Amino acid sequence: MSLDREIHPVSDTDRHFIVALALGPVGAFIAGGRRSRDLWYGSRLLSEMTRQAAVALDGTGRTTLIIPLKESLHDFWREKYRGPVITNKILAQVHAKDEAQVRADLEAARAAVFSFLASEVDALAKDPNWTKEIQVDKNALLAQGQAIAQGDFVEFYAAWTPIEGEETAAVEQARNVLLAGRKAARIFPAPTWTKEGRPKCSLDPGRDSVMVEMDPAAHPERQDWALESAETLLDRMERGIRKDERLDAIGLLRRRAAIKEMEVAGGGGGGPLNRYE
Repeated sequence: MSLDREIHPVSDTDRHFIVALALGPVGAFIAGGRRSRDLWYGSRLLSEMTRQAAVALDGTGRTTLIIPLKESLHDFWREKYRGPVITNKILAQVHAKDEAQVRADLEAARAAVFSFLASEVDALAKDPNWTKEIQVDKNALLAQGQAIAQGDFVEFYAAWTPIEGEETAAVEQARNVLLAGRKAARIFPAPTWTKEGRPKCSLDPGRDSVMVEMDPAAHPERQDWALESAETLLDRMERGIRKDERLDAIGLLRRRAAIKEMEVAGGGGGGPLNRYE
């Protein structure tokens, strides 16, 4: 494998490192989708998270991206949720004075991913068509966004090794270290935001739903609750949320992104979906 495609100039004190990254969750997150739109957005979200990490690394001026190609960071994603997806893995060459600098660059890339996903939740919370209309507990939604900003949900694995001989051997070594580290990991952190008694997300039972329960029997004192519940359930159905589904922040992001994609592609056909743009 040739690494001389776009090597940055280095000083006599700099060293070259091969860096391998992998972002997740992958299997359980994608497999948890109940509909094709959940699978679609699961892949899209992982791709965009990876792009955020790659952009952050590229922005240091010390990184030569191998996978993905630098050109794909912008050409494929001029708008979010459009264009082809990219792999959830990054392979790059970094020139740095020492391993501490490599680690610092990776920490910055990790923070960029957390910040991106938290901003997506924040944008969702500011959209009344996806909070007020379908009765979402906005405080719970924002709390989950804050937890994501602190590292909840995202899995970020990295390994690096200095290049001291054959470049191809260094690439394989970094990949093997990354793979071994992921296999050896036995950390299963609980979500950092949860509340006793709250229903769980249908797509990820380990996480709390942020949706208000529309059960008329729970509010016998309110004569208008049955009508309001029926209207809310219809609004949810128009957004692809079944009566029996409960979604957390990420689950709502999945549905919102899929509905917007349908609108852009003309899937609404002039019907009710188009009024939620």
